[in-house]
Amino acid sequence: MAIEDAVPRLLHISDTHLWREGEPPPLVTVVPLRGHDPGPWAAIWELVERERPDAILWTGDVATAQQASAYALANRHLAPPAGAPGPVRAHPTGIPLFCVPGNHDHYAVVGRAVFYLRDRSAYRASFNDPAPSVHYLCVGTRDVFIFRLDSSSGIHAGDSLRLATGRIHRDDLAVLDAWSETARAGGTLAGEEVTPERLLRSCNVLLMHHDLASKVAFHDLDARSATRLLKFMASTPIHLLACGHHHTPDERGYELFGPGRLDARQRGALAKAGRLCAQEVRISRAGTASQAGAFGHSVHLVELGEAIRIRRLRYDGVRFA
Repeated sequence: MAIEDAVPRLLHISDTHLWREGEPPPLVTVVPLRGHDPGPWAAIWELVERERPDAILWTGDVATAQQASAYALANRHLAPPAGAPGPVRAHPTGIPLFCVPGNHDHYAVVGRAVFYLRDRSAYRASFNDPAPSVHYLCVGTRDVFIFRLDSSSGIHAGDSLRLATGRIHRDDLAVLDAWSETARAGGTLAGEEVTPERLLRSCNVLLMHHDLASKVAFHDLDARSATRLLKFMASTPIHLLACGHHHTPDERGYELFGPGRLDARQRGALAKAGRLCAQEVRISRAGTASQAGAFGHSVHLVELGEAIRIRRLRYDGVRFA
């Protein structure tokens, strides 16, 4: 294959729940949260060396809770950042890594108890900047735009009763609207001048922790966040949503319109405004976690060709295959 025909390849991991061995895990009421499993954690980095993807996507729950020692584990296989931590890390081979926080990355530890707070200071100081951002990759002749969004940024202290909920902060929803306007009228994204036509030809990937399609109690996004996300995905368009949270792998197509999604009136309004550019998004939900249970640990290798191909790799006790 000639280099100009190279197909972008992404490695998607999620829900690593890192926690330093020997350190007692924090508690939700009186129930201890589980720490990470070091076996698959080491195997992930062997897989990176073996597959050499063009980028690594890490969709949250990096740590079991906000502790500097947990994020030190996260950084162990990554190149030291230049200066203050930013939105992008890199593997020592130079492969960029894009990450967003999960709900666990909002858990503040007081004693051994955890509280669900908007603040992500330990995550920010020790690992990366959780603010929304867009990044650009060029692989061969293919443009790839990666959008990062914290799907727990709008939670508040009362959500401590719903420890897995998702809610996007109003400031971050305003960023979504700005991205949509750039997709409609053209402008600058990630330092690149873009037009609506260029974004239609590119592959656009959204990273967030929560699965847009979840209907599971205590794991869903609030209705306002979900509606704004659906409109953003329809107008930008987003071709791939990489997420996690459920600890169970999935790789389906998700229709943006229909029961429980955007309705016919909203669809018509988007079409009338010239903002209806997509009607479906492909979802990659990775399940790498110590809490994956019977489903085991899994990661996804994603190929962004004319059609998106997702290959699921499971941990067999030694490696991902």
